[in-house]
Amino acid sequence: MTIEQILEKFPKQELFGLKVKITNSTNKSQIGKSGIIINETKKMLKIRQNDNKEILIEKKSSIFDFCVEKERLSAYLPLAKFDIENNLKKKMHLIIDGKLLVGRSEERIKKKI
Repeated sequence: MTIEQILEKFPKQELFGLKVKITNSTNKSQIGKSGIIINETKKMLKIRQNDNKEILIEKKSSIFDFCVEKERLSAYLPLAKFDIENNLKKKMHLIIDGKLLVGRSEERIKKKI
């Protein structure tokens, strides 16, 4: 499985518990904020920052850098397991346009991208 295929399939996965950083947003005060996703709604991600402060980030107006551990990525995408085991060290950063994440996770799984 190629990186392009991983990027195509990733938005359909569960985001809860992933490390994330906002790399771009229409709300400039949110750029650079990071933490762990603790909740998700149709339009928003709730992130707990390192200082335990919780913030809400609008999906459609942000670009996200997800830091995905090798083990979790292979669990998400079993077909990628061989490539992941051979080509990655410990983690992978995936830059995803938040517009691809709009919708409830159970709806995104069925959605064609």
